[in-house]
Amino acid sequence: MNPVLHEMRRALTSKSVIILLVVLISLVGVLTYAFSAFGTQTTASGLQVQDNAVLLNATGNYTVVNYITNAYGAPIQGYQIQLNATEYSDNRSSNLFEANLTTSASGYANYTFSHSKVNSSSTGPQVDISIMSNNPGQQGINLASLALYDQLNAKDPFQYTLSLISDPGHPTSSGFLLSYRSINSGSSPAVNLFLDKQPQSYSGINPGLKNATFLGTYSGFSNVAVYPSVNTSDFYQVLVYNHNNTTSLYNGSFVATFNSGSPVGTYESIVLVLVSTITGYILILAAIFVGYFIYGKDRALGVADSVLAMPISRKGLILSRYVSGSLTMLVLSAASMGLAALLIHVLQGASIPLQFVAILILGLTSTAMSFLGLMYLFSHLTKSTGALIGVSIFLFLLFTIAWSMLAVFVPMILGFTPGSAGYNQMYVVLIFMNPTSITTVATEVYYSSISTTGILSPSMYGINVYSLSAMILLWVLVPIVLAFYLAIKRD
Repeated sequence: MNPVLHEMRRALTSKSVIILLVVLISLVGVLTYAFSAFGTQTTASGLQVQDNAVLLNATGNYTVVNYITNAYGAPIQGYQIQLNATEYSDNRSSNLFEANLTTSASGYANYTFSHSKVNSSSTGPQVDISIMSNNPGQQGINLASLALYDQLNAKDPFQYTLSLISDPGHPTSSGFLLSYRSINSGSSPAVNLFLDKQPQSYSGINPGLKNATFLGTYSGFSNVAVYPSVNTSDFYQVLVYNHNNTTSLYNGSFVATFNSGSPVGTYESIVLVLVSTITGYILILAAIFVGYFIYGKDRALGVADSVLAMPISRKGLILSRYVSGSLTMLVLSAASMGLAALLIHVLQGASIPLQFVAILILGLTSTAMSFLGLMYLFSHLTKSTGALIGVSIFLFLLFTIAWSMLAVFVPMILGFTPGSAGYNQMYVVLIFMNPTSITTVATEVYYSSISTTGILSPSMYGINVYSLSAMILLWVLVPIVLAFYLAIKRD
């Protein structure tokens, strides 16, 4: 069998690697579930009242419909909603009703009240809608108020509503959620949707179809998510026409935004970043462990010499074992981040963009390969297993703990004042040069934010895709190339 294939199979099927995989997967599962459950109980971030409607039902009573989703338009179950209806008449107010509701699995919470409570001659009743936290120690958050007067008097047979959402497949794009409520039917008839870009100051009722872009024909929906191509900060009109384009049924508007936080700012992605950060430390230990047992220990104890007696060269030995170790790190990274993304999708109803997951996997794998290469290199620079273990502990503590302190104090020792441009420049560059920062810096560069250092944008300090690629190549290639050289030329 080819030596590389043999070592790959040996590494991936070894008991130690299988145990590592099981431990890592279990840890990722627990962390993702814990972070997701904690967030559901303690934050209302990303929650939206996507739709409120008041409909006159067959009995002559009114039904208030509330539809609650996350930022992607996915319904959220189990949140408490408090309704308070007040009617103003002759400068006096009276309470119509109070209701406490809980959203269903489909995100809905409905309340029906008697038409006899409404005085049509008043200035109009209003319903205040608040979403209450599942955590008893957190206050409710007022999300919307719904004026009922026009709807109650007009007795509209149907209503369309519009709200802005984020595109889960393209995290820097906006979309919109079109909702339909009807007295007679639960789903919309066939309608044509159009999108018309307008200046921000536009205040017309219906811009017409002359310059509008046709988005498609939709039918049979209560809620439909549409993700057209839009430009950030531009004002758009969404037009709903009947299937023959002869009658305008609805005209709504929204301002498109680049949701720059979608991968690194929304709650779901923050969970993934937290999980990847902790996973990164485990993978560094795994890389040190794998590097020690599949190469460093064998070499220090002389076992590698017996392997070299077989038809395999020093070059083939170090190459095959490094490739097998790197593949092991890739499998561990992909399995952990894939599971985390899947659990977030199941628990939070959010689709994490595949490119974001891929960046995390590649970043974690690159960091692990860096430490794997360092273990190979120092196995040629030390004379015993004890010395190699000591060096591995030193490397772990240096890059995971001490480096962040060096980034703070080194610029000060060199005379830079904290907060100055020179201090910030050196601090960011030092953080950037740490191999344990590859994953975080990669996400920050890709999404043009710098949450780890907290200092402006990476591009202001010369950190871009090219410099990041150079840094990754430096840490991944230099240690293993030096180890390769020592294995061939010195041993």
